[in-house]
Amino acid sequence: MSYNERRKLLSDLESRRGSLIISMVYSRHAWMSTDDATLVYEVLSHSLRSRKVERVERIEIVLDSLGGEAAAAYKIVNVARMFAEELNVIVVEKAKSAATLLALGSDKIYMTRFAELGPIDPIVSHPIMTNIMIPARAVQMFIDNVLPLLLEKYGPSIADYFMKIDYNHIGFCRAAMKEAEEYAKLLLRKYHMRGKPSSEIEETVKKLLSYPSHDFVIGFEEARDMGLNIELLKPDEEDLVWRLYREYGRSLDDVVLIVETKEYSREVKRPKVTIW
Repeated sequence: MSYNERRKLLSDLESRRGSLIISMVYSRHAWMSTDDATLVYEVLSHSLRSRKVERVERIEIVLDSLGGEAAAAYKIVNVARMFAEELNVIVVEKAKSAATLLALGSDKIYMTRFAELGPIDPIVSHPIMTNIMIPARAVQMFIDNVLPLLLEKYGPSIADYFMKIDYNHIGFCRAAMKEAEEYAKLLLRKYHMRGKPSSEIEETVKKLLSYPSHDFVIGFEEARDMGLNIELLKPDEEDLVWRLYREYGRSLDDVVLIVETKEYSREVKRPKVTIW
């Protein structure tokens, strides 16, 4: 389906939702980068100029992503909020890691019945195979939990092997995890859980950091139970979002990211990566 056809679906969704809709749909071989905030700014600026307004009441991001940089999520929230009084996120299928963090910067999260959030678990490049992205905490978990067992079983000789580890990379992974935690607290306090007690915000962040794997599924009910402001889409809106998402899937063989409104579209080509 061409952009001209997709824009009809976007226009229909805007009419039903009463908001400006911007899609951010990533391929399964792309991660969220700080550069993407610039794309969001470009697309929203163009759209609002076309509408001859400087701001709108509400922007809703149709989001699907396996995650990426925590700073990217934070920057995208700030850019979107430059143009609207209210920001909502519509999760189509997956909003993992940094995409969950982006959702924490919304006023409200909407999900399809098949959608899932994930742990706050930023991904970083593999220290050797740089086209592979891995959860930052996987490195820390190896150092903290696995390496001591190897030392105990095999002795100091194993330590000589692991002295080859890039400890700058380990430090970077630890910093990425702490960065994501702080952004989560900041976004919840400023937006998604504004006015809630600090203890409640801390507990939500603690929960989002506690899951055992990057792919852990946080569905609608669990997200609601941890205190997130979340709602399922109405059936007719969900059907429209799925139709739009299926059409994006046909284009994501050639590009890694589509950012678009009904007025303007950007399709991004960059090297594909494998996300573990």
